[in-house]
Amino acid sequence: FIGQEVAATARGLGADVSVVEAAPAPLYGLLGAELGGWFAQLQREEGVDVRLGTRIERFHGDGRTLRALALSDGTELRCDALLTGVGVRPDTRWLADAGLPSDGIPVDATAQGVAAAHGMLGLAPPAHPRPSFWSDQYGIRIQFAGDPRGADAVELDGDPAARDFAALYLRDGVVRAGLLVGRQRALPELRAQLDQPMPDRRIA
Repeated sequence: FIGQEVAATARGLGADVSVVEAAPAPLYGLLGAELGGWFAQLQREEGVDVRLGTRIERFHGDGRTLRALALSDGTELRCDALLTGVGVRPDTRWLADAGLPSDGIPVDATAQGVAAAHGMLGLAPPAHPRPSFWSDQYGIRIQFAGDPRGADAVELDGDPAARDFAALYLRDGVVRAGLLVGRQRALPELRAQLDQPMPDRRIA
């Protein structure tokens, strides 16, 4: 999402922007092909050159100034600046090696601090907060909550073309995560639906 935000901000300042994405779509690992594709289309509608399934092979410059990038598709992309966003994945393999459970371990600093404080006080750790974040891009509030890993279905409500929709990620008919686009007031309702069966009424 940082790459998406930087692209949106740079376009808002009038810069020519290219996004080079190795995956089939932006945010593919988190959101999947359909909604990742929506983000690619959003950027393209705003004038961003989006190149999918492509990697940077080499940098061209004079040692101090970046001039161009050689891409894996055989093309060259001229540029003055480069931002690389590679994401993060917590390495919890050592927990299993130490005989400790790795499920439900908080991975953000705030949650870790709260869990550590409870442990020092001899208290049971609080429930692990569900991941959530928000982003503003091109005047649209985008919010996400939950954990979509293992989802076997995605239910859409609204109009993606109008930049106004909700997407619920389901696993075995239970809501595991949700994406809100242009529906900032619906976040409390989304959070209440997490780990609940698919609602009869759509998130407004």
